[in-house]
Amino acid sequence: MSDEFINPQKEIQKLTSAIKQYTLILKTTVDPHQQARARKKLKELQAYKNRLIATFEFDEKMQGDDGEEKHYEENDFISRIKAKYPGKPNYDEEVYELNLYLDFFYTEFLAIFSERKMKLDFKFSLDRDNFHQNYLGVKSRLDDYMQEHSRIKDGLLNKEVELEMKRRIVKIKRNLFIETYRFFKLVQNFANELILDLETQGLKCLNGDQVISFEFIEEKRFLEGYTVKEALDELLVFSKEVTDFLNIPDFES
Repeated sequence: MSDEFINPQKEIQKLTSAIKQYTLILKTTVDPHQQARARKKLKELQAYKNRLIATFEFDEKMQGDDGEEKHYEENDFISRIKAKYPGKPNYDEEVYELNLYLDFFYTEFLAIFSERKMKLDFKFSLDRDNFHQNYLGVKSRLDDYMQEHSRIKDGLLNKEVELEMKRRIVKIKRNLFIETYRFFKLVQNFANELILDLETQGLKCLNGDQVISFEFIEEKRFLEGYTVKEALDELLVFSKEVTDFLNIPDFES
């Protein structure tokens, strides 16, 4: 493609996202052949990104609409979510951010977990459909936390009961984080396996090149215009960000 047709900012953003995804694959896979492919792809992507930066005289940063310098590596999901939905928590900040992650996953990612948008083999179709119910289980844990928090916030409890409730809410939060961690680990493994399949045989995901679109009634979504493969790349990066945020040791999950 000729440089005159390239939007360098968007191109470098896409390359950065892809580099993150292949770095994650390199860290998570134990298959030496997959590791070799990931290393080769990382080398190609980084080389192309470096050429673009040199060609368009970027210094690993871009100008935003307001003239501020923005670094490409600061492209984490939580920053984008907070920018889109500004507000301040009136409860535990960690639970507030977790709630933002869950709502974003439901609106933007779970919307493509259907036969029409993601055509998979039988086994992965079952896994795909199970994520809807599993998500509701995690949200139920979050609702438990919010109810307990509201009871304390209302200040209608005597001191002894309030102290017991505060101990209970710490335990509820811990269980919420562990269950959410397990959920997004499953999402991460699901996306990772399908990405690797699409880069080899393409037997598990049957429409990796299909462009995702949403009906007018569904409104515009984050993944509008992405291919299924690109959406899975984003899903892998997103789920890894959530599990890193939760920071639960594997032996506890």
